[in-house]
This record gives sequence, structure tokens and C-alpha cells, in this order.
Amino acid sequence: MTVEDWDRSGIRAANVCVACHAPLIAGAVTISAIVIRDERFLREDRCAACSSTVPVDSVSQWTSRRPADAKGPRRLDFDSLLELFVRMEGRSDDASLRLRWIVGLLLMRRRLLSVTGRRVEDGREILVLKPRGEEKTYDVKDPGLDDDAAESLRDDLSRIFDLDRRTV
Repeated sequence: MTVEDWDRSGIRAANVCVACHAPLIAGAVTISAIVIRDERFLREDRCAACSSTVPVDSVSQWTSRRPADAKGPRRLDFDSLLELFVRMEGRSDDASLRLRWIVGLLLMRRRLLSVTGRRVEDGREILVLKPRGEEKTYDVKDPGLDDDAAESLRDDLSRIFDLDRRTV
């Protein structure tokens, strides 16, 4: 699967609960999850009443309040992004490797992850990253993204978290 094959419509915030199909209204608590279906990342939004239906195999999940019509760009919740990075540990499918690489780079840029080492295996660089204030490290393999694929992944990340492109 290439980055271009991602189901882009499936990673935008929904206006209705994926479980009960009730409208998600401004100010209401919503539970969002990133899941992999048919080798694609999908965002699923649920109302509070359906929170128990979040799949146990979700890559990441978070609870938030449904925003009112915002004036200006929304900001990325880097704690949620760090949780996504950690929860992707051990996933070896191509889509997860690409997403984890770009998330790791974003978190390094924000100084939430630091590089504690690097090595090359099978011609690919592997970064050893450590979250700020923790001892555990994570190996992150360079998936070999070209500039267009990295930009596309960054756009997808903006859509997953329902952000203005300039805030990532």
C-alpha cells in the first residue's frame, strides 16, 4: 500500500458517532480512535455513550470535547501524538512504519523525543529515540520516504487530528 492509497476521507473527524450514528454536537465529549482496517488508518469518532465500543486493537485513542466553530487554526495535542508514537511500538506493517517515522520526527522537532543513538541495518537508518523524562527507548526505522511521500503523510496526520495544515 502506498501513501497515496490511504483512504483520506476516513481520517477526517466525523459529524456522527460511528457506533450509534447520533450527531456529534459542539461541546459534547467525544472519543476518537485511530484503527487499521484493510491496511488503512481510519479515524473513528464516538459519542460518550458509545465509549465502550472502541476496538481494543486501536492504535491510539483520546477523549476530547467537540469544538465549536473555531476561529483560527487548531493546535496539535502533542501528548496524544506521543501516545500514538508509543502505542505503535512493535507494529511492522508498512503504513505503521511510515506513520511512526514521521510522528517521531515531529516529536523530535518539539523536543519531546531525543535521539540517544543511531545505527544502520539492511541499508536503513534506525534512530533510537527516548521520550523526555523517561528511560525507555524506541527503535524507529527509516521507511525511505521521498519528499512527496513525507509531505503526504504530514497532510494525513493533519487530517487525522483535524488540524489546519500550518500547525503541524
